[in-house]
Amino acid sequence: IENAYEAKEEEKERIEKEFAEISQEKQMLILLTRTAEPYEATDYYGHYEKGMKCLRDFYRLLQQMGFSFRSLEELKILNGTHELYTQETEDEH
Repeated sequence: IENAYEAKEEEKERIEKEFAEISQEKQMLILLTRTAEPYEATDYYGHYEKGMKCLRDFYRLLQQMGFSFRSLEELKILNGTHELYTQETEDEH
């Protein structure tokens, strides 16, 4: 369900019941995931979006729980060091 307003009452009750039955850890991860979306990794010019603090904090929490990135490339995308990001120039400030 994309929009809670479009869900029927029975569907909302079913989701609430299922949500209450899962562990608090899983509940927290679901809520954090929804909080972190949507996000843009780059600005209009292709520069790293420094405002992704919520997403970086989310991944930091996941790492404390045992998560690790599959590749160095994924980490570079998150921390802004990936070569695909364009470099800011003085006239773009």
